[in-house]
Amino acid sequence: ILAVKPQVMAALLDEVRPEVNPRKLFISIAAGFPLRRLEAGLGGQARVVRVMPNTPVLVGRGISVAVAGSKATPADLKQTLKLFKAVGEAVSITGEDLLDAVTAVSGSGPAFVYSFAEAVIEGGVRGGLPQPLAAQLAYATIGGAAAMLSESGLSPRELRDMVTSPGGTTLAGLGALDAHHFREALIAAVETATRRARELAAA
Repeated sequence: ILAVKPQVMAALLDEVRPEVNPRKLFISIAAGFPLRRLEAGLGGQARVVRVMPNTPVLVGRGISVAVAGSKATPADLKQTLKLFKAVGEAVSITGEDLLDAVTAVSGSGPAFVYSFAEAVIEGGVRGGLPQPLAAQLAYATIGGAAAMLSESGLSPRELRDMVTSPGGTTLAGLGALDAHHFREALIAAVETATRRARELAAA
């Protein structure tokens, strides 16, 4: 498993190239370091799978996205997915070009959620809650909402509508989000992160 920063990957590939043989599978989790460079750095014949995990794998709740290189076999991909399912969900894609958007949504996504949590906690504190209680409420609410999204079979819109009553507090809060362009800001964050991932891959 090649688990180093992209800026030192080339040096690592030089170091491990002598270890390439038909029995070995190389799995890279380096962001922004494409398969073509991995394969070339390993001499052109190595079996390589590139994986983009996210940081919630640290608590067994991550999601990892894998794409196979030109020499990797279906069995290699299956083995890779089995390995990463030990720390959360794992899926495969056929086009490496999708990994840039994957990086933005699931790789950078936790940071966007943490920023949301910070803001919700601050709002609770401004409303008079002690900070520890505001944090506990925010964390449990985010975790519960994520579980509803995963397990209910309902869309985000349907779940949101279930919570929203005419003239109620949720509708008022959603109006404030709209007034401050919350949706547009999140979309822009994902699009900007995607562009940056493409820039890094092309460097």
